[in-house]
Amino acid sequence: MGHNDHMDDNDGLAEFLIELLEGEHLDGAAAGITRRVIDRGLESLTDKQKFVFERDVMTTFGNATCDACENEIPMSEKAHALQNGGMCNYCWHMMEKLKNE
Repeated sequence: MGHNDHMDDNDGLAEFLIELLEGEHLDGAAAGITRRVIDRGLESLTDKQKFVFERDVMTTFGNATCDACENEIPMSEKAHALQNGGMCNYCWHMMEKLKNE
């Protein structure tokens, strides 16, 4: 089954997790557990796996704030923030706009 068969991507979590894996930001147990979350959902994890996922994935990468405005970056924007230097979409857009003027 594909990743969207088990995970509702309305909040951007699946996209974010896929980006972490494809960008090789995760390895070892964190990578394997993240693949499981994408394929089977958070509810499929054991308590120990949930602990590792929270500690090594969500706490490390999921609690990002914008490097420009310091507001929390919404989950739906976190994957993009990994690629654009750590900014929320609004700040990234404004920086790009300034560059092009």
